[in-house]
Amino acid sequence: MKVNILKAYSFHNQGHRDYQEDSRHPDSDEIDNSQSYFMVCDGVGGSAHGELASRGVCQSFAKLMARHHSDDSFSNSDLSELLSSAYRDLDSLSKKTDGDMATTLTFLCFHNEGCTMAHIGDSRIYQFRNGESIIYRSDDHSLVNILVHRGVISPSATEGHPQSHVITRCMEPFNESAERAQATVIRSSDIEAGDIFLLCSDGVLENIDDDGLCEIIISGKSLKEKAEELSAKCIDSSDNNTAILVEVESVNLSKDESIEEVDRNEKEEKEEQLNSKSTRRLPRQKSESCEVEVNTSNPGFFEKLKNLFKK
Repeated sequence: MKVNILKAYSFHNQGHRDYQEDSRHPDSDEIDNSQSYFMVCDGVGGSAHGELASRGVCQSFAKLMARHHSDDSFSNSDLSELLSSAYRDLDSLSKKTDGDMATTLTFLCFHNEGCTMAHIGDSRIYQFRNGESIIYRSDDHSLVNILVHRGVISPSATEGHPQSHVITRCMEPFNESAERAQATVIRSSDIEAGDIFLLCSDGVLENIDDDGLCEIIISGKSLKEKAEELSAKCIDSSDNNTAILVEVESVNLSKDESIEEVDRNEKEEKEEQLNSKSTRRLPRQKSESCEVEVNTSNPGFFEKLKNLFKK
């Protein structure tokens, strides 16, 4: 499989912050279609050197990925090595500076089996498709998201909540009291021409929700116009806001993959005829994920969190 990129556009706004802690790779508003991987990292607010952490992780990945192309292989072991290298670089950075540092991570890489999407923290990755809107959205590593999954609070209660920026995972230098944060990883071969991937920091999501994103991304405008419209929506964000939009031009399948695709489509057509109604094609993707580790040894843990998150 070879995924061909039509174009990629990005923006990198400071918002109403005194400094910029977001980092991206490539660090450009207009990205060449030969690029095979993309990153957005958000230096964790409250850390003394969040901007160094986000930039350091991007540079660490870029150093090892410099010769990667979209038809090369890329395994979970390769991702593990990238993460290990980035953590080592963060350790080195922390020894040269006086203060804490940490960052979120979003990473998208196209390869000969489709794509790998990985994230740590509350920066997000989306995959949009015409006619189906959002077909993938990363699951935030945040306290409010844990509470939503546990049924403690409703999804609507997270919007604009004062504790909504509390994250449960981030990349930071070695700490004896905590293990290295693992990335949630999705490996997917469910990619079609016209699909748009979005990587963004949480500052983008302060001014626009998923419905608003769909309205912009699924519109008939050019990718550049979509990036400009999204940037304009976020320009007055109270936080740094960074995004990269990547549009797929075409997907070339190998002979074996083409045969498998034909067999799959024929099977689905038969199922549709038997059911006498349209059956949505399931994504051809496999995923590997790491669950957020939360100390629930105290029976009242989530009740305390519930009280903490009351407005």
